[in-house]
Order: sequence, then structure tokens, then C-alpha cells
Amino acid sequence: QIRVIVDKNLCDACLFGSSRYPLRYQCERCSRVQRITHPMYRYQESPTAFSNVTWACHQRCADFTHWRIVPQDVRLVPPSDAPQTWNQDGDIILRAREIRAQQLRDNETRCVVS
Repeated sequence: QIRVIVDKNLCDACLFGSSRYPLRYQCERCSRVQRITHPMYRYQESPTAFSNVTWACHQRCADFTHWRIVPQDVRLVPPSDAPQTWNQDGDIILRAREIRAQQLRDNETRCVVS
């Protein structure tokens, strides 16, 4: 597949992923995990399904294989970029609550000198 290079020798999707969202994915064949800058989650029917496109496995396979995002990184997928098939309505609310809780914790740990 032909990709248009937009900046830093990367396509727009890899640039997006490398700058803010370099996530970890599990290989369907060898089950090893590797960080992939391209947002492979875009090609998953659900957060637990393997992608319908391939990427190079630099672990055991040394071949192009299918990938799925590791469960711990699903929460890092920007809600606005998650596939519509993920049906994230409940997840978005949960994520908003997590962000708000973190903001409250951050405020409690700040040292204020007057």
C-alpha cells in the first residue's frame, strides 16, 4: 500500500502515533509484544480483536502479522480516533472519570507556597 510521507519520513498516521500515541501491540502469531507507532487499533473490529491489516513483527516471526492493542494501552487510544465498531460510549464516560480523578489527585499533591 502506498503511503504519502508528510514529515520526518513518516506517513500521517505514523506521525500521529509516534508523536503522542506509540502504543504496544501483541502479535497474533508469536504473542510477543512490540511498540508500533502506526495506530494499528484503527484496523481492529474491537479492542480484543486482531487487526485486519498486517505489520512487521520484529520479535520471533520476522514476517508481517496481525496485531491487537495490549489491554493496558486501550485506555490511551484517543476517543475521537477509536474505531466506531468499538462502541466506546461507556468507556468514554469511564475515561472522563479517570481523568477527573487524576486531576483531583494532582491538585491534592501540589505544594502551594504563599
